[in-house]
Amino acid sequence: MTDQKIAEYLLSLLENGGGTVAKATVADKLPFLKDEDIARIFAEYVPDVNETSVAGIPCWQRIRLPVDFAEHIKETTAKLEEMGFVVSPDNLNLALSIRYGKNFRVSYGLKDNGAFKKFLKRFSTKSEDNRTTSNVETDLMKRARKAEVVLFGKTYSFNSAQTATTFIFNELAKSDPSFLDKCSKHPKISGQKRQYLTRSLDAMYPGRKYLFDRHAKLPDGWLLCTCTNNEIKIKIINIAAEIANLTIGNDLIVNFKMEDTVND
Repeated sequence: MTDQKIAEYLLSLLENGGGTVAKATVADKLPFLKDEDIARIFAEYVPDVNETSVAGIPCWQRIRLPVDFAEHIKETTAKLEEMGFVVSPDNLNLALSIRYGKNFRVSYGLKDNGAFKKFLKRFSTKSEDNRTTSNVETDLMKRARKAEVVLFGKTYSFNSAQTATTFIFNELAKSDPSFLDKCSKHPKISGQKRQYLTRSLDAMYPGRKYLFDRHAKLPDGWLLCTCTNNEIKIKIINIAAEIANLTIGNDLIVNFKMEDTVND
């Protein structure tokens, strides 16, 4: 099995986990690989994945950097050197924070100097075919994620389950102005600590401002959480169908699938 195939499978695990997957889960799925092997593959193909701990559980987490970050870090490093500044973690963080309008390291959970430097180093290299690693990752995602929706007999295809979910909510809101409000009041539309459909990012990600950009905009100021696995997406789609009086399997058919991935 090639590293690229493994990278595609790891991406599918991250997508299904809403951007986070426990190291134990990866070890169970890919027992022939060690942590250092996984780290190397992530560094080459998906450089915005970092090691972290969630509720004391060691995890891999994708922190969703801006798509042009690889070029920005190179420009920032060159500019610091040109101006005679030391390319230190503090100086890099200050420059990146000014560029993106927020404390970069705090926003992306990169508080340790060593981890921060190691993380940034991933973006200073190019793949053998001269594409940036971020572009390689984009190619992988286009192949790995697919979704199909049949709504009222018409079939729609999407590159991601989240795009499909957002489409369903937008379409159903068109025919009923009160649809989103009704959905938001459903007793199962929320998780244990957050709301999946709300007008408040604080309610969607309480205490986790670094995730505020992980949402889709819906009509009338409503926001749909995009940091969810496919199981939760199906759950909230079922709620939407219930509110809209649609029959799953007839009026609405949803198929989320992963292509070109390793079998479980």
